[in-house]
Amino acid sequence: MSSLVTVDTVRTWLEHNRMGDYADGIVDILGVDTVEDLELVTQADFRSVGVKPVQVRRLVRAVGTLPPPRSKSAGLQKRQINHDDNMTECGLGEESDKADADVDRLDVQQF
Repeated sequence: MSSLVTVDTVRTWLEHNRMGDYADGIVDILGVDTVEDLELVTQADFRSVGVKPVQVRRLVRAVGTLPPPRSKSAGLQKRQINHDDNMTECGLGEESDKADADVDRLDVQQF
């Protein structure tokens, strides 16, 4: 997705949450590129671009209702499972794990 589309999504989200007047400051000054980036912005950051105290609270509440971002770890876990399956199919599964554990014990014993 291009950054222009993403920034437009941020601006649309802010307008939908009655914060459109602050979109330029939030995007241009604070550097918010995605709606998920809003979770990284502090109340002090919002105030620094002119958002009034009650509006800051409203904005923080709205940001709190965002769905969790899609986790890359889910993909990593799937790849790890596939890696483990491939290792077993190649005959390297449990034996390789035992060898790794032996090496770990050796490393610890040396110190």
